Amino acid sequence: LVKNNGNSPWNSATYLGMDINGHLKPVPECDCKVPKLLPGESGEVSVRLSLPSKIGEYKTPFFFLCYDGKRFGHRLWATMLIVKPKSIDAPVNEVVSKADVKYSSAESIPKVHAKHASGLNGLSSHFIKDINFPDNIRVAPGQAIKKSWSLKNNGSLPWLSGTRLVSIAGSTFGHNATTVLTSKVEVGAQRNVSVDIVAPLEAGSHTARFQLVNPQGKKFGHKVWVTINVSRTQ
Repeated sequence: LVKNNGNSPWNSATYLGMDINGHLKPVPECDCKVPKLLPGESGEVSVRLSLPSKIGEYKTPFFFLCYDGKRFGHRLWATMLIVKPKSIDAPVNEVVSKADVKYSSAESIPKVHAKHASGLNGLSSHFIKDINFPDNIRVAPGQAIKKSWSLKNNGSLPWLSGTRLVSIAGSTFGHNATTVLTSKVEVGAQRNVSVDIVAPLEAGSHTARFQLVNPQGKKFGHKVWVTINVSRTQ
């Protein structure tokens, strides 16, 4: 799942490139999918991979989003874990993906399932837009921030009272921040969800990542985040 946090839309000329020995090679359109996204929108980038037949852990080359021959944004790759089968069938495989944020201080993005289900037993959420504090906004050290996003319940079940927005792995600040929904959000409805966080004292780029969690503690739906630039001179 990626987010267009720039100022220009991704159109049909945006494509996925693969780094081969320092050279970008376009991935054939039949083997990948790059969404058309307006600024602030999120979508899934996917690529068809051929899995090795031997047991072991494998890492793909780096992939980049590209436009007009130039790459931009996150560096993407997948790690494939081929394990011993339990039967005579083909080896069981697990594909995980990683993203390295090139332009922020988010240094560790954990492994996530590449084929991530959008919902959990009918629960799902879809990012609509940032309400305030757009990405890369400049803030003062220690500044209190009330960040808000507009989310839509695009699943088949309501979000119950007690659903929370919690910090997730990959955050460089706001680890203890959370907020609780005190009323139910029906299917198809939109809700502005806010969380109170405090900017780090260290200057530089920092990212806080969040996701909804149902009352039983299961995460679901789109991940949301805010990236700030802490500066002592505003």
